[in-house]
Order: sequence, then structure tokens, then C-alpha cells
Amino acid sequence: MGLVNHVYPLDELMGKAMELAEAMTRNSPNAIAKIKMLVETGADMDIVAAITLESDYSAPNFEHRDQLEGIQAFYEKRIPNYRR
Repeated sequence: MGLVNHVYPLDELMGKAMELAEAMTRNSPNAIAKIKMLVETGADMDIVAAITLESDYSAPNFEHRDQLEGIQAFYEKRIPNYRR
């Protein structure tokens, strides 16, 4: 299912977690906020309700400026600048 991508020894875990967190901060703040809310809210829902919630919160992102910036950056082969 792809729920676990890596396993690290305990002495490396915090450093690797911080690397992942730092990489995530380069993504759209809007998308990260929505994902956090979906994980927190959807964890206690049945699958149908969780999928509906995800759909309801994802659809507006396609019109958000971060989505447009991401697409434009992809076509221009550059890193997106979400913090304008």
C-alpha cells in the first residue's frame, strides 16, 4: 500500500524525520494545511465518508494559485515559488 517507505535505526530516525519535514516545507502551504486537516479528520471516518471529504477539500485546490504555480514551474522546469 505504500504506507511505509523507509525504516531507520533509532539513532538515525530523528535526523531522517527532520529531512522529510524540511522537504515537505518546500511544498504548497495550502496543500500541506489541507492534507493535515484531512489526516486528522479522516482517520476516524469510514472509507466512503473519508473519500468524500478528500474530494470536497481537493477540488478547490485546482483553482488555487499554488496549483497554478506548480504547473507553471513544471512546464518551465524550475522549482515552484509558493511563498510570494
